[in-house]
Amino acid sequence: MLQDKVVEEFLKLNPKVKEDELVWRADGRLEWKCKHGVGHTVYELKQEKYIHGCDGCCKAVKPYNPTEPDEHDDWADEYGRGT
Repeated sequence: MLQDKVVEEFLKLNPKVKEDELVWRADGRLEWKCKHGVGHTVYELKQEKYIHGCDGCCKAVKPYNPTEPDEHDDWADEYGRGT
């Protein structure tokens, strides 16, 4: 499943992040919840920029931005957001 792959790749990029700190949102974004309780978007299907109540912690992680958007087509279709 794509969600598992995204989490796996994100954790490879950010070995200090624990999997239980990651939250999938209903809109398809993956957020990392920092120690302050702020959700920082680290993956988004459409790769848009989201504004959040940033406390600066997002500078501590590298977002997962795949180079091939087509690899997400099956997941996008599943959620009604086909390309």
